[in-house]
Amino acid sequence: MAWLIYLAVKPLVKAEIGHRKAPFWFTPLRLFFAIVAAWLIWLALGSILSIFDARLPYGEPQTWLTIPFWNSFFLMAVLVWIQTGFAMVILSAALRGIPEETIEAAVIDGANPFQIFFKIKVPQIMGTIVVVWTTITIVVLKVFDIVFAMTNGQWQTQVLANYMYDKLFRANDWGVGSASAMIIMLLVTPILAWNVYNARKETR
Repeated sequence: MAWLIYLAVKPLVKAEIGHRKAPFWFTPLRLFFAIVAAWLIWLALGSILSIFDARLPYGEPQTWLTIPFWNSFFLMAVLVWIQTGFAMVILSAALRGIPEETIEAAVIDGANPFQIFFKIKVPQIMGTIVVVWTTITIVVLKVFDIVFAMTNGQWQTQVLANYMYDKLFRANDWGVGSASAMIIMLLVTPILAWNVYNARKETR
């Protein structure tokens, strides 16, 4: 606002003065506009500083991890954020390894970008996609550290690995803890077996 006032007054002052000596009223006018500009700058700074101690109109901050149902999605977001870098590096390396000849041939045949990606690139990196999917699925099935550090299984966020830890090392219930560990192993074994089968199939 102060800058706009300066831009609006500047042409008038210059047109009035020109090359002549400044009239007697020029100095008080300039002082007046300087005071107005300083006052507007002070109001702007006060508004900016008031943000830090303002009370938000929609209520108090929420403890999101204690809200059932939604807290599970927040924990999922943490795991997705952690695994995104791993998946991105592996998949991008696989995409760079695709032979350029196949892409150039698809372009010559008139394929559009979507057809090139889903029918040329994806089939060639399907083995890498399976490896990434297998790894992330196993991590999800045996996830422990995120739940343990953020909620400790409270507020309906319990998972098998944290439940196993609670039973083994806190409740000293070795039977239930061992059973939980066996369930995790049974859930992971079919995925591992399928991955090993595909790896041997590709090497033949």
